[in-house]
Amino acid sequence: MIGLWFVGILFFALIMGLIMYLVHIKRTEHEPMDYTLVDNFMSQYTKGHSQGILLEVIKGKKRDGIVFMPKDVDYMRKIKNKEKLEIKPQTIYVSKNKIILLPRGTWSSERNRMIVLPPYPENFPRDFTQTPFGKHLAKLTEDLNAEDTVIEVQRKRIDVENELLHKTEGGDRMKEHLITDKELTKDFYKKFTDAKEDKKGTSYTPPHTGG
Repeated sequence: MIGLWFVGILFFALIMGLIMYLVHIKRTEHEPMDYTLVDNFMSQYTKGHSQGILLEVIKGKKRDGIVFMPKDVDYMRKIKNKEKLEIKPQTIYVSKNKIILLPRGTWSSERNRMIVLPPYPENFPRDFTQTPFGKHLAKLTEDLNAEDTVIEVQRKRIDVENELLHKTEGGDRMKEHLITDKELTKDFYKKFTDAKEDKKGTSYTPPHTGG
């Protein structure tokens, strides 16, 4: 008798546990997933995918790897053409200053957004740069590169001046070295600018993995 009572209690507990589990699943499946959305403007390097859900950021010294699961998939076309619905994560490496993070509330009230820009304006998809929005983003990329040039020149000048301060003892020699420093800075800026001009019209393919 006691054994049957114990079995009944155990069975009741199992049923209640199953019901609670199903209620939890039903409740959570409708809750929004708080993932960061990625807008990638180098879709030619990610198998045509321009938007996805951020999975990981691979930190580097000068560039970061952005790993995202594509969202812009034409499911109906794939089903109609009996294609595989296999979707693989895409990874693209970009300069840190080309990653623009927009926290929740600045653009979307629900999600963090991440915009990934190419290294140079010519690395945008060709047709995209013919649109008004594409032209504005190309200009933004060019401005970011110009800011990088100024920062690099300033850093170089500070490094040179600090080095000269350690090597110089007299005021006259300091003046002489500072004049040399200015010439070095001008020469560096000219070389940097010339190198930038040489890159125009060239194609750059960021290394990527994933599929």
